[in-house]
Amino acid sequence: MKIDFHHPVDNLIDVLAFVKDVGTLDEFHRGNETKNRLRLLLADSENNEVECTLFDNCASDAYMAYLQNTESPVVVLLNLARVGFSEDGTPQVCSSFNATRALFNPSITEVQNLIQSAKDEKSPVMVALSQPTTSQLSQHLNGASLHNQTKVTISQIPEQAIGNSFVINCQIHKLETRHGWKYDGCSKCGSKADLDNPSSICPLCKKIPEKIEPKMRINYLVKDKTGSASVIFWDKLAVQLVKKTASELIHLLKKVTTYDNLCILAS
Repeated sequence: MKIDFHHPVDNLIDVLAFVKDVGTLDEFHRGNETKNRLRLLLADSENNEVECTLFDNCASDAYMAYLQNTESPVVVLLNLARVGFSEDGTPQVCSSFNATRALFNPSITEVQNLIQSAKDEKSPVMVALSQPTTSQLSQHLNGASLHNQTKVTISQIPEQAIGNSFVINCQIHKLETRHGWKYDGCSKCGSKADLDNPSSICPLCKKIPEKIEPKMRINYLVKDKTGSASVIFWDKLAVQLVKKTASELIHLLKKVTTYDNLCILAS
């Protein structure tokens, strides 16, 4: 059934809000499936905050769109979202299966009016967005994540079950370059694509990738007092660290013709 004026969905809503903070795209297990999840902290023009949790394709699509958005302040339009509840019972905005879309700074009048109104009224949210402080969402997510994870030494890593999460306290010894820094991956989730089999299923999206594009990887050799290990930052974490996508770096590297330009690029 197509949603239109003749077939409305009363329990789904549209939300237009400022984005105060975005967490990392993480994975969680539900049964035998691995799901994506993305948490955001939203605010209205009066700086009233509400948490937002997006799931599955909506989460991965929203995260990639957020990374590619260059406008400030960041405004999100959540189309066909729903009201849900967090673990402590607090109401929050959630995605609704495959119906919800997250659009960042879409070119619509409502977005411009929201930003202009907040500026004209000297809204407290504009002050909050201009301050480079760690938000309550980041503190809550990071604290909860570390608290719930098992802490192990590098020598104990082989003893961990496949799929389990854990934390290691280590020092970066060096950047490993022999593995390269880019790979071909699914445009939605970044999973490595099997180019030898074009009809292969993406392990995360569970379907044939709509598009294959360059993705980034960063390999580190890390050490603690018990041993050493290789740590890989796949595309999403690598983009957060470098602040550029693989496609952007490829484009920039094509322009580099001298050592001085390379040094400027690296800085």
